[in-house]
Amino acid sequence: MQSLPRKIFVFLLIIFTLTPKTSKSQDITTEKKSADSLFNDRQYTQALELYESSISKNGMLSPQDLLKTAKIREGLGDFDYALYYLTKYYKISEDEFTSEKISSIADKHNLYGYETDDVSYAKNWLKKYKKPILISLTTLLTVLFIIFALQKVIKKQNNVAIIISNFMLALIILSMLFITSDKQMGIVTGKKVLVMATPSPGANLIEQIGAGHKVNVISQKDIWSQIDWNGQLAFIRTKNLIVFEE
Repeated sequence: MQSLPRKIFVFLLIIFTLTPKTSKSQDITTEKKSADSLFNDRQYTQALELYESSISKNGMLSPQDLLKTAKIREGLGDFDYALYYLTKYYKISEDEFTSEKISSIADKHNLYGYETDDVSYAKNWLKKYKKPILISLTTLLTVLFIIFALQKVIKKQNNVAIIISNFMLALIILSMLFITSDKQMGIVTGKKVLVMATPSPGANLIEQIGAGHKVNVISQKDIWSQIDWNGQLAFIRTKNLIVFEE
């Protein structure tokens, strides 16, 4: 009989634990349905509010919702946010049409940071096939290590060629991990953003730029972000950046 109160307590604890999550999930679903309905009815501004509200609350949107949000932002002339959502969608989908769309918007507004060259293409290709390449290289490295270990045990000798091969493969794997690792990037927002030589309002002005440029964010401290601007270290106010991983 003593176990009955304990079972009741556990049951109630489970109910109270799951209820907030269920309620939150239902709220998210209702908000998404409302946003989709507004989008389909071409009430884009209201739909945008709900889509971006979902981001602020949950930190994410579905791939299709990212595309819808990008379309609305582009239609409103907010190409900086449109590029941000398209970039996030491309990271998920690796869709070539989206890549072309990003390049088209960047070319139209003469934006920095979206250039595509052989090096960029190679990096994107490595990122796209990162997992199978790493699995193949790691498997080969493991096989060579086993062969080396067997030769050392059985023949009591070291195979210099296998040692060098292992070293080179390990070096390639480490290099690939470094090259394909996500970097902190930022898309500039605002029409008149000051790019400064040092993190100070009284610093030398490097350039005044507009919205949409994509920069590598090196570090952030207080109200300033250190960026790579045209190969030069510079600073802009963090409030003028949409920061994300790429």
